Amino acid sequence: MGMPVIRSWQAMKKLSIGNVLQLTSSHP
Repeated sequence: MGMPVIRSWQAMKKLSIGNVLQLTSSHP
């Protein structure tokens, strides 16, 4: 139960970071 939760959390964190990078790159 612990591993899948951590894995999904890391994936969400990666997605959120990617969204922030896209926003900052599109709006410098």
